[in-house]
Amino acid sequence: AHMLEAMRHRVVQVVWGRAHNGSDRDTSS
Repeated sequence: AHMLEAMRHRVVQVVWGRAHNGSDRDTSS
């Protein structure tokens, strides 16, 4: 269950970052 939550968290962070900062910080992070 930990792996699934970790993966979901990562996806959510990437999506949020892309929607809020575009796809520029996604590469930096």
